[in-house]
Amino acid sequence: MRQLNQNPRSRFSDQILGGTSLAIAIVLSACTQIQTQASNPTTAQPTASPQIETKQLSDGVQEKPQNYQRLIADYDRAIQLNPNDAIAYNNRGFARNKLGDKKGAIADYDQAIQLNPDFAEAYNNRGIARADLGDKKGAIEDYDQAIRLNPNYAKAYSNRGNVYNELGDRRSAIQNHDRAIQLQPDFAEAYSNRGVTRFDLDDLKGAVEDFDQAIRLKPNYAKAYYHRGNTRFLKLRNPKDAIPDYDQAIRLNPDFAPAYSNRGLAYGISGNRQAAISDLQKAADLFQRQGNTENYQKVIKLLEKLR
Repeated sequence: MRQLNQNPRSRFSDQILGGTSLAIAIVLSACTQIQTQASNPTTAQPTASPQIETKQLSDGVQEKPQNYQRLIADYDRAIQLNPNDAIAYNNRGFARNKLGDKKGAIADYDQAIQLNPDFAEAYNNRGIARADLGDKKGAIEDYDQAIRLNPNYAKAYSNRGNVYNELGDRRSAIQNHDRAIQLQPDFAEAYSNRGVTRFDLDDLKGAVEDFDQAIRLKPNYAKAYYHRGNTRFLKLRNPKDAIPDYDQAIRLNPDFAPAYSNRGLAYGISGNRQAAISDLQKAADLFQRQGNTENYQKVIKLLEKLR
């Protein structure tokens, strides 16, 4: 059984830039640095090797629930066949986490750790679920333990860096992302996560360089385009340069609601009112469909001001 590994998530949080002048933009939370998913779970095979879940900070991207529901059924059967299968509990926790059942995921990770106290990936995955539930201290403790068990665990370093950034400890965040990159130089998500921290530090040149490198390593990385667009739009005040990045993010992920929102705002500031209304309406539709009521309501208010 392959082990699910949750990667670091993307760090921009869901916020809407607002006001009648469209001075606000929606910025993703994927936690909102990127806890990246190393690989998708596969059908459970009781004799296969574990998979590790590396989580990305949540970016509003919706995956097909039915895929994870099938996985849960597969791991249910694997656990019935072998109740001491730590990997099956870890992988079922991964699928539950993907469906938003954070508490159920934590219960599965707890069981995986009880069965195998040296299971570094289960600590990493539980840290992600804890961070998503707001338990930052518990998340850092889990990442610490994952790193004690595996000192070369790049994903755990980047995930820990994300939590430090959310706590406002930018220095520790940078140190953890640096270490992740040192251990895994082709780790696109770690570059993107460090770019988000640099964004927060107003190191805009460094942020753009990190997003550029993430894109070089992973050309289909929608979130890196989105974050680079946010840097150009929200910090560098250059909406026209940001629009091509949002274009590419949307091409790569047509359901990327925050990219539509921010592109709509960039169009509005650039004077293209009709394009702004079209993108904001699309964003509102996606947010509603994806169950993001808060951002749906914010976008609707912006549309009311534009119309």
